[in-house]
Amino acid sequence: MKYKVIVLFYIGFIGMLLGFPEITVAYAYQGLVQWATRMVPTLFPFMVISSMMIYTGIDKYLTKILKPILQPLFSCSTNGLYAVFMGFLCGFPMGAKATCDLLKNKKITRTEAEYLLAFCNNIGPTYFLGIIFPILQECGYSSKVPFFIGIYGIPFAYGILLGKFQKNNSAPKSKVSLEVSETLPVSKAIRLACLGSIQSILLLGGYVTFVNAFRVIPDIAGLSPYVSAILGGFLEIIY
Repeated sequence: MKYKVIVLFYIGFIGMLLGFPEITVAYAYQGLVQWATRMVPTLFPFMVISSMMIYTGIDKYLTKILKPILQPLFSCSTNGLYAVFMGFLCGFPMGAKATCDLLKNKKITRTEAEYLLAFCNNIGPTYFLGIIFPILQECGYSSKVPFFIGIYGIPFAYGILLGKFQKNNSAPKSKVSLEVSETLPVSKAIRLACLGSIQSILLLGGYVTFVNAFRVIPDIAGLSPYVSAILGGFLEIIY
């Protein structure tokens, strides 16, 4: 029965693409343009720099500076603090990518990676102030404080509470002995960083374009503008 439902879903989506090609293509194109004009310029440079810092070992010097401030708050290793920093400062998917790079380079354990992914994948301040907040101002909002509390305060508090919960349950942390990761020269690091970042940004473009095409569903279903707007919010992954 489950397989029949899945098959019907795919057939229905194909039928939607064939039945309403102009609307579907318009939404997919809109997603592609948003990715190219917003996500690529704001995220790709951060992705390359972040990966280079990890490959060349520069991240460990940054985390030494952050350690006295952040480690008492979060239940993570010194290396893990780098993912916290990138996640809150550079915005998603940098928190997830930094965590993935740290795990691949054997600088954190899988348990710690799962903990970090729970709270350090947020909207970057530059993206919020440059793109999101001007839109909110057009809607009549003048104060940034409530939005900063919601966007950054909640995951920050969640990370602290989740860390305490892990401690109380004696969950394994990244104090486990890890293999020493290889430090790469800059020439090799930039090549690997660019290749990995291109793959990541292309995947994001694929997700955005594909998911945006689903926004045709409320239109062809004949729903009210308010219901369509609510459903469209669940399909919006740019912001």
